[in-house]
Amino acid sequence: MKHIILSLSLVLFFAAGLLAQNGDYNWGIGVHPSTFSFSALEDGGSIIEGQEYEHGVQFNLMRHIVAGFDAGAESSWGVVRYPNFAADSLFRRNTYWDAAVVGRYRLDNGYILKKKSFLSPFVKAGFGFNKSKLQDDIGLFVPMGVGLGVHLGRRATAVAQTSFNLGLGNLDRNFLHHSVGLVYNFGPSGRSSSSMRKGPDSDGDNILDEVDVCPDIPGDATAKGCPDRDKDGVADVDDRCPDEFGYSNLMGCNDRDNDGIVDPQDKCPTVFGVAAREGCPDDAVAVVEIIDTDGDGIIDSRDACPTVKGSVVAKGCPDRDGDGILDTEDACPTRYGYSQYNGCPMSKADMDRVTVGSRPAPRPAPIYTPAPSVDYSFCDNVGQELNAIGRDLLFDTDKATLRPESKQRLNRVVEVLRKCEGYSLAVSAHTDSQGSEAYNQRLSERRAQSVRRYLAKKGININRITYNAYGETRPISDNETEEGRQRNRRVEFDLAR
Repeated sequence: MKHIILSLSLVLFFAAGLLAQNGDYNWGIGVHPSTFSFSALEDGGSIIEGQEYEHGVQFNLMRHIVAGFDAGAESSWGVVRYPNFAADSLFRRNTYWDAAVVGRYRLDNGYILKKKSFLSPFVKAGFGFNKSKLQDDIGLFVPMGVGLGVHLGRRATAVAQTSFNLGLGNLDRNFLHHSVGLVYNFGPSGRSSSSMRKGPDSDGDNILDEVDVCPDIPGDATAKGCPDRDKDGVADVDDRCPDEFGYSNLMGCNDRDNDGIVDPQDKCPTVFGVAAREGCPDDAVAVVEIIDTDGDGIIDSRDACPTVKGSVVAKGCPDRDGDGILDTEDACPTRYGYSQYNGCPMSKADMDRVTVGSRPAPRPAPIYTPAPSVDYSFCDNVGQELNAIGRDLLFDTDKATLRPESKQRLNRVVEVLRKCEGYSLAVSAHTDSQGSEAYNQRLSERRAQSVRRYLAKKGININRITYNAYGETRPISDNETEEGRQRNRRVEFDLAR
C-alpha cells in the first residue's frame, strides 16, 4: 500500500509539469506553514477559535500556462484533531497528509489587473486524495479556495490563501486549510532578453520606447515598432499595399512584370509594359527591349548581369541567400544578412533590440525607369522656397502630429519632388531648448519622420527622402525669447541630385 501511495503522490506532484512541458513559462515552488481543522465546521465548532486548529505545512509546485492561469500540484502534511472522540483518546490527534492537482486563475492577467501588478489575487480549485492514521483506505477531496500573492521581486512571491475542502469517500469530512508562505520562481520565462531590459514600453508591443518609431501604437519589429500587417518591413502608414507583401522601394507593393510600374497602378500587371500605356505593352517598343539572354525573368536592359542568371533583388545578378546583396559583394553569400554587416547576419546586440515579428524583407533591386524631362534650373534654385515652407510647419504641442495647415504646405513640396525626378530630399528637424536635451532630440526625430511619412503617402518614393534630427543642438536664434524659440522650432529641406 505504501508503494502505491508513493507512486500516486509522485504522479500528482509532477503532473503540472507535464501539462505544459512544451511551453516556455515560469515555474514556482512554494513552502507554506499551515493550519488545518476538521472540527471547525462540525456542530459546536468555531472557525475563529484557535483551539480548533492544528498545525502543518504545505508544499506546492506550480507552472504558468497562459495569461492568468497556473496549474500545479500541492501536498500537505500535518496533525489534525477529530471531533466525536473522548478528550483523552489517543486517536483525537492524528497525523494527516494529502496531495492534489490544482488550477489557479489569477486576476493580474492584463484584463482585470495589469500583468505587472504588485498584487496577485487568485481563486483555485482541484482534486486530490488524503490519508490519516484513522483510515485504512485513501479518501478523496475537492479543494476550493482564494488567495493573495504579493510580488517581492521577479523571483519571490509571498502568498496567503484559505480553502474549503469538500471531503469525499472514506474520509468524508469537510475541512478548512489556511496557509501563509513563500514561492520561489525559476526556469525560463518565455520573454526575450530585450523585453526584460529596463525601460518604458508605452504600447506594450515588447519594443522599448527608445527604439520604437511608433511608441504609442502596438507594432512589429519588422517595421521598427509600427504596425505592419503584411510583415514586409514597410510600416502600414507608409505601405500603399498594406495587406500584400511587397518591397520597400515600391512603397510596400509588388511589380510582378518588372516594368517599373507597381501592380496597383499597372493595367497589365503580368505583362511588361510602358508608363505611357499605364503598364501595358506598346507596339512601338523595340524587340530588343524584351530580350532576356540569361532567362532569369529580367530583361537585358534592366539586368546588371545579363548573361548570368540572378534575382530581382540583386538587379539580375547572383544572390544565393536572397538578401539583396550581390554574391560578389557579400561577405556571407550563403547566409541571409544585412548591408551594414557586409551581407552577414545581424549582430547579437542588434538581435536584442528585435523582439517580435519576422526578419526584414529582402532588399529589392532598384527600379530603372526613364527619367522624365527635368527643369534643372528650377530644381537647383527652389531650396529657398522649400525652407520657407519648413519654417512655417506646425505640429501639435509636444507631438509629431502635423496640423492640417502644415499638410497643405507640404503638398507644395510634393509638387516640387514630382517635377524634380532624380533629386533626393533631406528633411532636418530642429526644436527649441524647452525641456531636456534627450526629449528634444527624440521629438525632432519623430517630427522629421512624420514629414517623411506624409510625403511618402502622397506617392513620393520613400527611398528619395532621408531625415536628420538635431533636437536643440543647432539654434539659429536666441532661445531666451519666445520669438527666438519660434525660429528655432523649424524643419529644413535640402534638395540635391
